[in-house]
Amino acid sequence: MHSRREVRERVLQALYAYEVGHDTAEHVIDTVLRPVLKDDREVLRFATQLFLRTINLSEEADRLIADHVKKLGPDAHCADRPAAAAHGHLRIACV
Repeated sequence: MHSRREVRERVLQALYAYEVGHDTAEHVIDTVLRPVLKDDREVLRFATQLFLRTINLSEEADRLIADHVKKLGPDAHCADRPAAAAHGHLRIACV
């Protein structure tokens, strides 16, 4: 059995692979999520839904993230845009 934390970590890896590799969502699910989570259908379903929902709401999440980054001001640590890995965390948090 996988913990929700482990599943979220795997979803973050899938989001990174999707963003950097420019593969289809189905390919990322088949190569990143399914091989590790295939033994538990409910966990795989949760991970797949979280992954797809995050992708589908990414434009809205990016707007929210950009608004908050602007509020931090020019001296903020994250400059114009958070790093790709951190961006995935923030997108999941927006979902």
